Amino acid sequence: MDDKLNHMFYKAVLENLHGDIAILDKNFRYLYINPYAVKNVEMREWIIGKTDIEYCIFKGLDESIGVNRQRKFEEAVISKGEVTWEEAHFDSEGNEKYYLRRVSPVFCEETQELLYLIGHGIEITARQNIRRQLEENKRITDAIINESPHSIFIKNAV
Repeated sequence: MDDKLNHMFYKAVLENLHGDIAILDKNFRYLYINPYAVKNVEMREWIIGKTDIEYCIFKGLDESIGVNRQRKFEEAVISKGEVTWEEAHFDSEGNEKYYLRRVSPVFCEETQELLYLIGHGIEITARQNIRRQLEENKRITDAIINESPHSIFIKNAV
């Protein structure tokens, strides 16, 4: 493949992945962000060269989200490995959303200099809601079993 076809191929792949994909420079400024992560074209163009803290301030999000992300980026650089975390924030309609985030540093093989970071994430709100419901069901079941004045026989259903 020539360079132009190669570029078009990788751009098409990155832009069609169903997950947040971002490439950041060694100062944690965005070099690339895919449409799944930021749907608005103008916002995607605006964020290039900006940090997560600048993005949070601009969008009116809690600045601590950007600060925490930068800490995770630093942790990945220091450990020279992938860092994973979960984060939660409210969307524009006031709904709480949960995300699983990962960031991996990429270093020059010869000099070991940090070249960039690759970040990716997926929304896990449905999973978090199911987890909460399961925890609530367990709490209720445990309360019934532990507080019942009657004997309860529990048979292992496995």
